[in-house]
Amino acid sequence: MAHAIRTVFPSAIHVLDRFHLVQFFTDALQRRRRYLGEAKKYHKLRFIDRCLACKTEDLTAEERGFVAEWQKEDLHTKHIYQALNHIRYVLKATTMIQE
Repeated sequence: MAHAIRTVFPSAIHVLDRFHLVQFFTDALQRRRRYLGEAKKYHKLRFIDRCLACKTEDLTAEERGFVAEWQKEDLHTKHIYQALNHIRYVLKATTMIQE
């Protein structure tokens, strides 16, 4: 598909919008969790996906504890989760430089 677009529209610029950037990271978290196999049996998979996809400030204290445990268990999950939250921080910027 990318090759066809470059052929037909050689001056086109590939752009990712905010929605798809966040979606990319949430999908990566889901794929990573599935790669690691069945999650802890006492947690439902949708619950895990929701906790990892939500903003940290939207989680309850108990949910934040679960997310912290999952990050300790797998370094890749931690990095993807941090990248998702960082990209959200960058996307809400109203100026070129954020403090």
